[in-house]
Formats: sequence, C-alpha cells, structure tokens
Amino acid sequence: MAIGGVLLAAGEAKRLGGRPKALLRRDGVSLLRRNALILLEAGVSPLVVVLGHRSEELAPEVQDLAAEVILAPDYATGKRASVRRGLAALPEGLAGFVVALADQPALEVADARRLIDQWRRLGGKLPVIPRVGGRRGNPVILPDRARVEVLAAPPGVACREWLDQHGEPCWLDTDQAGYVLDVDSQLDVEQLLTERGIALTWPEEDKDA
Repeated sequence: MAIGGVLLAAGEAKRLGGRPKALLRRDGVSLLRRNALILLEAGVSPLVVVLGHRSEELAPEVQDLAAEVILAPDYATGKRASVRRGLAALPEGLAGFVVALADQPALEVADARRLIDQWRRLGGKLPVIPRVGGRRGNPVILPDRARVEVLAAPPGVACREWLDQHGEPCWLDTDQAGYVLDVDSQLDVEQLLTERGIALTWPEEDKDA
C-alpha cells in the first residue's frame, strides 16, 4: 500500500519573532530536513514539502531529497490552506497519506514506522492518530478518500475538520513523547534542553560553535 506524505513548514512562527522554526537545528541538521528524512526512511513516498513564510531560506534544506517542494501562497490564512495545497500535490492512486509537522524535534524514524504499521494492521481504511497521555499528537495518517473529500469540500475544510466529521479515529496510544513535542516559542526551545536534553540551535550558532 503506497503512502504519500505532506510535511508542513509554511507557518509564520510569530512567537519566535518570525524566524522559520523549521530552520532550528538538532545535531547540526535543520528540523525541516530531519523530519523529511524521517518520513522518507519510514517509507513515505511521494513526499510533498509545503513552504510559505521565508520559503527561500527553507527550500535549500530539502532540495537534494526525494521530495517535491511546493509553495503555499496563501499560507498566511492558516494551516488549512497549506494542508490543502499539499493534498492537491499528491498523486492519485495512493492508499493513504501522512500529514506531518516540520517543527517536531523529538520524532524518530521508529515513531513514523509505528504509526504506519498500525494503520496497515487495521487494513488502511481508517485514520490513525498518535496519543500520548491523552494528548493528541502528530503525524497522523489517513486513507486516500480523506484527500479526495477534503479537496472537494469548501476551502475552510482540511484534515482536522474531516476527522471531526467522521467519528472517533483509531488511536495509537503510546508513551513516545516525540509525537507531542513541538516548538512554538523560545520557552519551548529552553524546556527541550532542560527537560529532555535536546539542544536546538539556529544556523549561525552552529557556525560560531
């Protein structure tokens, strides 16, 4: 069952002063590149990377990977627009697709594989969402009919709305915190270091080190 993917990295990162948070680096690798590599290694193909805010800075991070990079010109209207752009770029004939965020610093290949394996075990017909301590996480995986129905719906509908309209999803209950850790502010960056031992740096900090 072929599984495509949409990796979202179009947001304005207002709480980080407008700097693209996907440029933050872990062990010298940007979060955008790191999460793209995780999805590719987990077997997600084709992979669409959706950029928007300061896309010229982010595109070089993934230009050498087996991923299609697209621009969401309407990214400032919110995540729904970026999701829909990504879905529209996926080809027909996939069994399902993953929607992932580029600002998850603790996700690992095993986490992506665990999600996909659960979806396959359930027959690939139902959405699967990770849940850690009752908290909904990312990435999520959905059957291809969700893509078709979202794109046929009004612009305000994306995957979250589709999920809300289709009853209880299948939950992947786990204690793997990588599914729920993301970066929205400088406080998040500091807490990742003090609480998880995960150091995130900006590109110029790597050069000065």
